[in-house]
Amino acid sequence: MKILFCGLGSIGQRHAKNLYSLGYKNLYALRTRNWKLPEDLNRIRPVTDLNEALELAPDIVFITNPTSLHVEYATKFAQAGSHLFIEKPLSNSLKYVDKLQKLVEEKNLTVMVGYNFRFHPQLIKIKKLLENKVIGELISANVTAGEYLPNWHPKEDYQQGYSAQSDLGGGVILTQSHDLDYLNWLIGDVNEVFANADKKSDLEIDVEDTAQILLKFKSGVLGSLHLDYLQDPPARQMIIIGTKGKIFWDYYQNYFEVSQNGKVKKYKGAKTFERNEMYLDELKYFLFCIKKREKTKITIEDGKKIVKICLAAKQAAQTGQKIRLS
Repeated sequence: MKILFCGLGSIGQRHAKNLYSLGYKNLYALRTRNWKLPEDLNRIRPVTDLNEALELAPDIVFITNPTSLHVEYATKFAQAGSHLFIEKPLSNSLKYVDKLQKLVEEKNLTVMVGYNFRFHPQLIKIKKLLENKVIGELISANVTAGEYLPNWHPKEDYQQGYSAQSDLGGGVILTQSHDLDYLNWLIGDVNEVFANADKKSDLEIDVEDTAQILLKFKSGVLGSLHLDYLQDPPARQMIIIGTKGKIFWDYYQNYFEVSQNGKVKKYKGAKTFERNEMYLDELKYFLFCIKKREKTKITIEDGKKIVKICLAAKQAAQTGQKIRLS
């Protein structure tokens, strides 16, 4: 089985290492930047241009290049019949997304968007609790997520990464769309968005580094989301309030708790939470879906929903108007 990476930055390298650990050896990479790879990835065979990559006829393609290039490259390889793993977010635009979606359906390809938090064991447990209405009917949800951008990849210049550049699809709203995705997954579709967003720091970037987003879900649940490139140490927390209690989750402290009738039950994760387990689990699931020719649970349609919310948040921040999603 031939597996090709379009882009081999930090997330591409993570997926490649995980594939090696699962026994997949026939890996190629289409690279535009000649950065030195870690020694354990020197086995990946380089491909010099897109035509050469297409001639390889890879069975699977990982779209791990900058966000603004995702749909363009995914479409070319879908036309060639490759299954696709598209790193989040799906795109920084809705342009040509429907074309890609139609092509994938016509060719019966397996496609997955890389929202790895769907595989976090605590969020999976929280979803089951919500489905069982343990805290009653939902009222509101609040998420705070922030991390200092220069610390993301200390060996790289943060200004050169796609997260810092508008023309590559950067900015905290799109780059940190993980939190929008798992809220959408836990609570349901969003139909109204309002936001404030701006560059508030002295980081040398041309995108927003801070955003406050207000959401109204189709169910009537109210949501709020704070995102930033600034917090050190990083933070990621969620509170969901229902008519019969609330759930609080802290990603970095590795626990969640359920409060009901003045009593609190705490659920702690493994003593040492290994973030890579999420990536391994999503990879195993994606490969299983290819083998079984099944549709994944994070489809292009799911990815498109999150892009719509992100673009609505950006539009709301620019216009000062609440945006209603179609």
